[in-house]
Amino acid sequence: MLTVDQARERWRGVLAPIVTPFDETGAVDFAALHTNLQWLLDRGARHGNTVILAAGSGGDFPMMSLEER
Repeated sequence: MLTVDQARERWRGVLAPIVTPFDETGAVDFAALHTNLQWLLDRGARHGNTVILAAGSGGDFPMMSLEER
């Protein structure tokens, strides 16, 4: 468990919610997810300047299995 000060130090910068891509069968499309994350990293997203909100920021959480979450 993080303290408030640890959370403030660790989670700062731009909050970047990403939508979880699914394939035609309804499973998480990990290749597409990797591509999306790489796009953010290529444009400077780093620890200390970006917080990536994944697995539910777009309302996709209930569509995912426990393993996918």
